[in-house]
Amino acid sequence: MTTSLFCARRIAASLLTFGALASATMAAAAPIQAAELWPAVGVVSEQPDVGAAGEGEANADTPAVAPDGTLTWPTSTSSHVRPMSAATAQGWIAVVATADGARIRSRPVDGPVLGTIGYGAGFWVSCTRGASDGHAWGWSYRGGTYGWVRGDLWEVEQHTGPGGGGTPQVPRCP
Repeated sequence: MTTSLFCARRIAASLLTFGALASATMAAAAPIQAAELWPAVGVVSEQPDVGAAGEGEANADTPAVAPDGTLTWPTSTSSHVRPMSAATAQGWIAVVATADGARIRSRPVDGPVLGTIGYGAGFWVSCTRGASDGHAWGWSYRGGTYGWVRGDLWEVEQHTGPGGGGTPQVPRCP
C-alpha cells in the first residue's frame, strides 16, 4: 500500500511540475506570438502618421530622444518661424511638410505625439534613421519642439536657380 501511495505522489508531483513548465513556456511564447502580429522590420507601413491640429498639446513638456540618446526638451518660443540662419549654421536642412497634420513624436514609430505640422509648413531636419515600421524618420525641429517626423511626410526644400547651391541631402543619423 505504501508503494502505491508513493507512486501516486510521484505522479502528482510530476504532473504539477509538467503543468508549471507548460505555463511558463506558454507565457514565454506569448510575446513572440504577439510580435508576429506586427509588421516585420523592412515592411513599410501603409498608414500615414498624421493627426489633427492640436494633437500632442498634452505632451508639450515631454522630451524627445535625440539621435545620440540624450533627452531634448522643447525650447521656449512663441512662433513657428524657422530660425534660418541659426539652423543652417548648425547643419539643419530646410524641409516642407507634404501631409496635413504630420506628427512630430518623441521617438520614431510609437513615441508620444508632441505636435502636428500642417501641409506646406516648413521645419528643419538634421538626419534620418530607419525604424521598425520600415520608414526613415527625420530628427526634426519646429517652433521650439524637437522630435521625429516620418520621412514620407516631408521633402527637402529645393534650392535651385542662380546662387541656390543645389538641394542638400539629409544625412543618416550616427
